[in-house]
Amino acid sequence: CMDLAYPKERLLESQCDVGIGAAKPLQFLVGRGSTVDRREALSLLLGKINAANGPAAKHFWKIVQAVEKKLRTKFKKYPLVVAQANTQNGKMSAVTLQVQLCEYRQYRHSVARLQYGLPDDETMRGDPEGEGRLTAADFIAVDEKHKVVTL
Repeated sequence: CMDLAYPKERLLESQCDVGIGAAKPLQFLVGRGSTVDRREALSLLLGKINAANGPAAKHFWKIVQAVEKKLRTKFKKYPLVVAQANTQNGKMSAVTLQVQLCEYRQYRHSVARLQYGLPDDETMRGDPEGEGRLTAADFIAVDEKHKVVTL
């Protein structure tokens, strides 16, 4: 990803759409009706996270600093990794937020499985904009017996 190679350019934030793995958690955290544009929603959530200054936010940034320090030490031979692992308090990047949203989705699925015996957390399923979208498979019929595909 170009955003990882050139973090100061902030390409993901300005030009790329939100990835599918981050879309549902983003929709869940920002609210279904608040905005339809994923980039706008990501920017809104990023602003809220970076502006937060309560006890939970202070603890979060303390943990980020500790983890990133370990990453910088372990990967000191890799300047691109070191550049990404240098987040200042209140200055999380869009790419880091998307990764965290994907991790949040996995966490929610894990809680559903381990605490409730469910296969997953249904609120974190799928692509919210893809729901109801037609695909090529909607326009074909497969006849397995005669080995024929019709449009």
